[in-house]
Amino acid sequence: MTHRHLRHREEARGCYERAVLWLKELKRLLAEQTQELIAFRADAQAVLAGLTGKLPADIFAPPP
Repeated sequence: MTHRHLRHREEARGCYERAVLWLKELKRLLAEQTQELIAFRADAQAVLAGLTGKLPADIFAPPP
């Protein structure tokens, strides 16, 4: 999320994509841990979506 705020598009994209893949690979988590990671992902998506609340087609495009 910090990279997105700093407009570091490629770094933001890489971090987000790595996190999504990592989350898919995790197999042995407690329910609490899973919920926490889901909340982190929702926060990241909200930051990437901006104030509209909807993700744009290219979530890493510079803000208008």
